[in-house]
Amino acid sequence: MEQYSDFAKYQKSMKYKLYIAVLFCLFTPYSIHAQCKLDKSNYHLVLEDNFDTYNSIADVKKVWQLEPDDRYWGWGDCISPTCKESSWGEYYSESQVSLEPGGILRLHAAKLDSPFTCFASGRTRFATFKSGMLMTKKDVVYDTAMPNQGFPWTEAYTSGYRYGMFEMRCKLPQATSCPSFWLWSGYSEIDIFEYNGGDQANQFFSTQHYAGTNGPYPRVPSCGHTYQADAPQLISDEYHIWTCVWTPEKVTTFFDNREFKTIDSTMIPTFNQCNSLFINLAMHSWCEPASMDIDYIKIYKPNNNDYNVSYKSNSEYMYHNIFEELKGITKISSSANSIAINPENK
Repeated sequence: MEQYSDFAKYQKSMKYKLYIAVLFCLFTPYSIHAQCKLDKSNYHLVLEDNFDTYNSIADVKKVWQLEPDDRYWGWGDCISPTCKESSWGEYYSESQVSLEPGGILRLHAAKLDSPFTCFASGRTRFATFKSGMLMTKKDVVYDTAMPNQGFPWTEAYTSGYRYGMFEMRCKLPQATSCPSFWLWSGYSEIDIFEYNGGDQANQFFSTQHYAGTNGPYPRVPSCGHTYQADAPQLISDEYHIWTCVWTPEKVTTFFDNREFKTIDSTMIPTFNQCNSLFINLAMHSWCEPASMDIDYIKIYKPNNNDYNVSYKSNSEYMYHNIFEELKGITKISSSANSIAINPENK
């Protein structure tokens, strides 16, 4: 479908520039971040999948899409079978998605014996991995579609979700690999997390992109940041919970129920358009075979569809390490739904 052709153009021109440099970062250093607890009391479940009721992958396919519309879509352009730096090296197949004991859905990336020549979005690709993914189904209307916002190459979306709370509990691979959890509509992209594993298995990054050039907003840079666990702890050591709350005014992301980032819509716009939810195990050509285990995916909506309700604790704290329990941290604000900054860095 045309979606993926546009998406490839968007990725090539914008997304991966982040790995060279974040052009614009609007949040403050670790030492003056406020950190809140996630509060779901004003939200209710609209989707809960614990992957413990399926008998086969055929059953999973009734709920999730396991291959992209453009059959051999994958990350990155590659102009020859020997290229390295420009290739993300994977295509997706439902054969790389499996049900495991204990209600686990596993995405697995297998190294190919030799590069696989395939065609996607009008370009030739030389995939070096066959991998797993899942996304919201394109033939299901989850929210009422909004009109096209004026972006020249994107049709108005009629599937996916418009606003809400999106959560996944998963265990990431320690091997060098590039799993991600994200929302995309063509207008904007919310990368809840991206991860590289290997010698960066104690880090993740979270970014918000906006691709607009027409309409009410000019093109603006991405806003993202890298978060690091204290050594020797690795993110891949155990299961973790990743949550994103997307409202008309803000996007807030949480790690194990602790806030680590809020981006206001005046910083990076997010259009009121339905977004597809993606979870995929992307691979560089130099990555290692890897598996990502998903325990559950949950999606919530606010009670009475009121996006002004609070979704985090009233008490906000100064803290720099999201991998530890808060103990004796100075309280700096009692204002809900805010990022409070301590000018004195206490």
